[in-house]
Amino acid sequence: MTFGGMLYASAGVNLNVISQMFSLVWLTVMSLFPLTLLLLKFNRGRLPRDTSTPLGVVIAAVAISVVVFAGNVAVNPATFGYFAAYLIGIVLLFTTTQNKIHLLRWVYWTYDQYPCLHSLSPTKTWGTKLVDLMARLKRQPVCILVKTDEINHLFHMIMYVRNNEETSCVKMVLFNESEEGIPSELEANAKNEAFPEITIDLF
Repeated sequence: MTFGGMLYASAGVNLNVISQMFSLVWLTVMSLFPLTLLLLKFNRGRLPRDTSTPLGVVIAAVAISVVVFAGNVAVNPATFGYFAAYLIGIVLLFTTTQNKIHLLRWVYWTYDQYPCLHSLSPTKTWGTKLVDLMARLKRQPVCILVKTDEINHLFHMIMYVRNNEETSCVKMVLFNESEEGIPSELEANAKNEAFPEITIDLF
């Protein structure tokens, strides 16, 4: 509700602007469905499926979304300005929340460049608090599901976590429907020495 109020106020309390902008938002969201299907066809062609949508239909859906979006912009170009401004703001917000530790490192670096801040009573504990906060964020675990002990699969999963998550704690959960039990090499392969900065626990 607060976010809706902020949108309404920033648009000059003009419902016409809001409705036109959300028409572009709706078209953008709808175009993500065929784009996602296109990426699945390209990257996961062997993924088991019950039904299959022809490639021509997917491409046609993307083309129609682009044409309708361009038509709405042509009718009222100012709407695209609002849309772009909100899009940039939301992307920056999500980028910031996904890179909290990197942001805190910049804050700590800036704090460290001014020795006077280390001696002033209100700010002298900032360094310790920033380090503690970064350590606490790094300790937040990320859970991944595994169903095999093949080292290449485990390696790619941990690589994904290291490249996309700000954590040093990974919890692997075995997801295996077979009656063979725990794969024999799972524990040994999970403790991969290629990632000494990551603590890996098995469940």
